[in-house]
Amino acid sequence: VEEASELEGELWVDLEALSQEASQRILALELEEEKRRLEELLSRYAPLVERATVSPLLAEVQALLDAGTPVGEKLKALEEAFQEAEKNLRAEKRARLIQLQETLRLLSLPEEAKLPLQQALQLAEETLEEGGYPDLLPLEEELRRLEGEAQRKAEEEKRLLQEKEALVAELEEKGEAFRPLLEELRALPLEALPQRLPEVRARYAELLKAQGEEAALRAKLAEAAKALEALKPEALALGLKEKVAEAETLLAQGSLPNLGALQTSLEEARTKARQEALSELSRLQALAERFRGFGGEGILRAIAEEKGKPLPDPTPIARALEALKRRMEAKREELTTRLTAFFQAYARLEGFQSETGRRLRSLLPVLRSAQEKLPRLGPQGLLQVERTLGQVEALLRELEREQEAAKAVLQEIKGEDLEALLGVFDQGRTPAQAKAPEAPSPMDLEADLAPLRLPGVEVLGYLGEALPLPREPLEALVQALDQLDKSLGQTRGPAAILLGEKALVLAPRKGRILVALLEKTSLSAFLIELTS
Repeated sequence: VEEASELEGELWVDLEALSQEASQRILALELEEEKRRLEELLSRYAPLVERATVSPLLAEVQALLDAGTPVGEKLKALEEAFQEAEKNLRAEKRARLIQLQETLRLLSLPEEAKLPLQQALQLAEETLEEGGYPDLLPLEEELRRLEGEAQRKAEEEKRLLQEKEALVAELEEKGEAFRPLLEELRALPLEALPQRLPEVRARYAELLKAQGEEAALRAKLAEAAKALEALKPEALALGLKEKVAEAETLLAQGSLPNLGALQTSLEEARTKARQEALSELSRLQALAERFRGFGGEGILRAIAEEKGKPLPDPTPIARALEALKRRMEAKREELTTRLTAFFQAYARLEGFQSETGRRLRSLLPVLRSAQEKLPRLGPQGLLQVERTLGQVEALLRELEREQEAAKAVLQEIKGEDLEALLGVFDQGRTPAQAKAPEAPSPMDLEADLAPLRLPGVEVLGYLGEALPLPREPLEALVQALDQLDKSLGQTRGPAAILLGEKALVLAPRKGRILVALLEKTSLSAFLIELTS
């Protein structure tokens, strides 16, 4: 009862002791349950699958399950990654909402102009509190539009006031004939300037003609022509060709054009072009996020820098992304070549049995699934395949070294000794060998070996004792294993050699070499007892 209480909460199933059919059924049930749990995670955390901390692990889990390999603790790690990503995303969105609300509050615009965005931000905050993931991109774009409108309004007001002050100063130098126009101009409030200032300017030009001040009029026309020439390149680039032509026609007719209106149109076109460029940069930013870890960080920094310019240019960013896509395709071709080379090399080593080989075989389903999906994988998927491939290539090199070391050791074993040892396994027993020296304490020896006398164990004892096995081949095999350990730079535990339905175990134990010959079906239980 005391021993059972120590095992409470632990269930260990020896799949090797089960029939193949039972093992396959248990494995299928385990896979089905893990796939169900994965579907639950994907349904619950759908907006987070592209997060940089989630997507590589998700791709690995999906590849393992697709290949029929249980993922075990990786599924728990994926859930923790989703939870951490959700926590970070909520914190990011909450901080961004606060920033947007404060920026909107400080805008110099009428409250009715800001009200729709205020309501949208409030709704986004409620959505976040209720567990949703509000899309802030449209709200950010609307805020940028309002910021542009506020900036344009401030610049327009400043320009109008400057024009008014300049015209007032000019009229003050004229005679009494210009006094009524001067007083009318002084009385104009700021909000009336956009409509009334062009009228005042036109009446001023007529008064100049009427008073015979042709020279002053020509000077005004020359000044207007110079100002128009300065505005013309940008105006034409932003699609204001008709407005420029209209101003040039008025100048040719000897009339002063309304350059203030042209400047206003230019500001509006500039703001519109900026908004379109920012929208395109946002689209490119979403694409660049997928390339994190693949060179996308530099593009994301360039996008942030470009957004800070008065008139951003998305063209260099688009070119950089295209270069990354070409690099991704080159990486895809490289991985295809490396995978093909790996499977070809592994085929030559597949029959070599070792712990390294076992670890390598456990990763083969993942690689085969990756090879099948490679044409459809994105940047993160390719990075995951490259990491896994790097691991198996290192294991493959280790397996090649082990095989070469094993070949060298086997060449040192005398052929006749090995044949004599193998003959024992074929016959099941051999003629009695010369007796080894008796153990100092037979009772102690038997007590030591008693736990290992499991069903299926046919021969059990220490090398050098009287065993129904040829001593010299066993000693040669132990010597070969020692040399193999030395060449690999490691200390071995029990060594099991499978020969047909039998298994030979050679294990260091209490300063001696334990020898056991048993049925292969008993090997798992024997090794567990031996190492316990």
